[in-house]
Amino acid sequence: MSYADYGYSSAEVSGTAEVIYAAVERLLSLNVVANARVLDLGCGNGRFARRLAGLGYRAHGVDTSASGIAVARKADPAVLFFCGTAAALLQSGEPPFDAVVSVEVIEHCPSTQGFCNELASCLRPGGSAIVTTPYHGYLKNLVIAALGKHDSHYNPLWDGGHLKFFSMHTIRRALQDAGLRVISIDRVGRLPLLAKSMVVYAVKPQ
Repeated sequence: MSYADYGYSSAEVSGTAEVIYAAVERLLSLNVVANARVLDLGCGNGRFARRLAGLGYRAHGVDTSASGIAVARKADPAVLFFCGTAAALLQSGEPPFDAVVSVEVIEHCPSTQGFCNELASCLRPGGSAIVTTPYHGYLKNLVIAALGKHDSHYNPLWDGGHLKFFSMHTIRRALQDAGLRVISIDRVGRLPLLAKSMVVYAVKPQ
């Protein structure tokens, strides 16, 4: 897993993230028992891991961003935040988790399959994975082009920005290739065909 250090200085939550967080929390409430061990993979400044802890989960966060982890630890010393890769976290002695969530991270990773394999390795058999990423479908791509938003949307000048752009088909394929069974893919934010993001729920077979 590899993505940029965004130089986090604040633990605040972005308003645009609320609709995504709500969808992830709903899936967790339906599929993951209270007090389960949940890993936020690519936790950034720890904002969602802190929410998970507030919901009663035994929350952990992992990120390669030193500035993000520093902010996260200061904001909530009770949550375990690990600076490094998820593979290194497991090597440190942490057992696989009951659930792994990853919010708007996979699109920043140079290796999609490397990220998905690492995510799968963090799950116990029967564990739940919830992955979100910006949605790209035929109509949305046409609208982006028609409105002249191609440069701003796919901005190649954004260091550490989005490297991959997923459709429902490609995100499903990536998780399946890592050995996960995809149960559902929901689109959130705006109208479905122009949705902001996808929220994918998958399980690791027993």
